[in-house]
Amino acid sequence: MNGKVVAFAELDLLKTNMYSAYFVYDPDYRYLDIGKVSVMFEMEWMKKLKSSGRYPDLKWYMLSDLNINCSKVNY
Repeated sequence: MNGKVVAFAELDLLKTNMYSAYFVYDPDYRYLDIGKVSVMFEMEWMKKLKSSGRYPDLKWYMLSDLNINCSKVNY
């Protein structure tokens, strides 16, 4: 907000699937449910890539695994 990066995603785009590997956000903006919004944008982008003809075999959107035992991603 106001030029500040509050979230980013790392995606792997393969022939038949888009894998949402990581999503990191500033906890100060937790109330915005940015992760849920990101999923909706990513799925919409995937549909656009498929319909553009660049990725005609793209079928699956997959979320990363949750690892609550890893302190680096459990915040």
